Amino acid sequence: MKSEGAILLAFVASTWAAQSVMHFYGPTPLLTCRADPIVSPGGPSGHTHMIMGGSNFALTMDNTTLEDSKCTTSMVVNDKSNYWTPYLYFQDPTNPEIIESVDVDYMNVYYE
Repeated sequence: MKSEGAILLAFVASTWAAQSVMHFYGPTPLLTCRADPIVSPGGPSGHTHMIMGGSNFALTMDNTTLEDSKCTTSMVVNDKSNYWTPYLYFQDPTNPEIIESVDVDYMNVYYE
């Protein structure tokens, strides 16, 4: 009979093997803008996004556009995909009129 520790280790190993992680590190994202080529192609997004990845991010794009990127913010230099999330802001609870952008030094993207 297996111990609880061995069962937990086997579970973690099998779960971890099914996941991959994409790392982005740097002083700033590729872009910060109101763009979302999937939800709002060709026009402004309803909110600001932080974009990481291939340098050819645009309001409208396709795979060829991304493949032609000259560089990427990804640690995997051949990954020219783009990844974006809503941009983060901090609102001071003691003074709601103070709203500041949050600096992001890294982003991890998990795949299952």
